[in-house]
Amino acid sequence: MLFSINREELDKFLSEAEFFQEIPKVSQSYREEANKVNDRLKALQERKEQLSENLAKTLVEKEMFKNNVDELLYYTEMANDIRKQAETLDFAIDETKNDLNELNEEYFHRYKQAVSKDRGEIGRAFNPSVPEALEVVRYQLLECLADIYKHVASQLPEEERETLNSVAFDDKVLEKGYGTLWATNVIPVVSFSNEKYVINYQNYSAAKSGYVDVPKPALIEDKKKEVQTDAK
Repeated sequence: MLFSINREELDKFLSEAEFFQEIPKVSQSYREEANKVNDRLKALQERKEQLSENLAKTLVEKEMFKNNVDELLYYTEMANDIRKQAETLDFAIDETKNDLNELNEEYFHRYKQAVSKDRGEIGRAFNPSVPEALEVVRYQLLECLADIYKHVASQLPEEERETLNSVAFDDKVLEKGYGTLWATNVIPVVSFSNEKYVINYQNYSAAKSGYVDVPKPALIEDKKKEVQTDAK
């Protein structure tokens, strides 16, 4: 392969760079706060379930002693007391759920700020580096193509071209109807066949999403095999 992109600086940068500094901080803080609220909610709900079981048991016992006034009053008072406790627990559960909702709303804004900061840091790390690299690579590639053409063209002296053209474009010869395309294209051009090597918006979007949507050139695979072979 005549020329390629040198990725040493980029690979070194990627191996050392650490992104997303703010989001983990917010996540850790949120988990600590949310765990406290969720633990409280779980304890309250478990207490509520226990009260429901006690109430069911009390009502069964109340039914068994409904002909005994003293026992009936005792179990009725016990059932009412359990119901009052259940109401208090329901209120506490609703408050705790509301605390969780308020916590989520608070951290919604904190996450939004953290994402903005982290995205800003990443943006500053690669902009304008990526556009500048693209601009340089584009220019260097076109410069290489121009140099290739000029070098090839220099191998055919002007005298040789003039002599060739004097024969190929002779009026009498042209009257025979011979094609002259071959004479026009003496110096071959390095071309993109059917524009398949041009980077389009779909390729760009795919790369931004973390994958390359064009076939990997065999030359890249061969290069890796060469490196592995050399290492052995």
